[in-house]
Amino acid sequence: MKAKVCAFANQKGGVGKTTTVNNLGVAIAKAGYKVLCVDLDAQANLTDGLGVDPYGVGQSVFDLLKGQPVERMILDVGDVHLLPASQLLATADLEFSGRIAREQLLRKGLRSVLSSYDYIMLDCPPNLGLLTVNAFVAATHVYFVSEAEYYALSGLGLIWTTFEACKELNATVELAGVIVTQYDKRKVLHRDVVRSIGEQGQFVNKVFETKIRCNVDLASAPSHGMSIFEYDPKANGALDYAQLAREFLR
Repeated sequence: MKAKVCAFANQKGGVGKTTTVNNLGVAIAKAGYKVLCVDLDAQANLTDGLGVDPYGVGQSVFDLLKGQPVERMILDVGDVHLLPASQLLATADLEFSGRIAREQLLRKGLRSVLSSYDYIMLDCPPNLGLLTVNAFVAATHVYFVSEAEYYALSGLGLIWTTFEACKELNATVELAGVIVTQYDKRKVLHRDVVRSIGEQGQFVNKVFETKIRCNVDLASAPSHGMSIFEYDPKANGALDYAQLAREFLR
């Protein structure tokens, strides 16, 4: 059985992509599935949040893109495995601009481990550059992660355009859902934004019922190299991501 390759994306930073890959990945692993988390962001926040010093890694996903075997760089970090990032990813657009089939480097690099995992979770950088395009081309399922704010609406439109363009190289990829983070149901704006997202044609029936509430523990856990489940299993963030995992796995 081949892994489901799930890309989590938004061109805007600070919306909870990395938090979602970290905690949703751990929640799925705790449900008995084999999970590989892939850090595609030069800031390496996922790598750091899973307890790995980005400055201390040997090989990283950058080396995978250059053609090195992926098995050399996968780390066991507890509940999940990690393909770490390095700052070299900041040069990816320039480094690979002249490479033939540069949009397919990640898909090619992950091919040998597809049968080793149930889920491969791709944490995309906060832009629509080459690394995000590689993630969309490698993915079987794409998830947009968005906060419940006004500018999220225009942002989702931009990333949808990029996603649609990538379907020329990956015809079977599907938009599997929109995950709303930093949500406060008491705020009329948040409720209105979520409703507006769900009313847009391409997102009808795509917004997850589970919303990730505003929770300071979700921001604190990565600084300790922990998921929310190790940091505070009773926090709202842990409850929300556990519920999201159940919905995700249906």
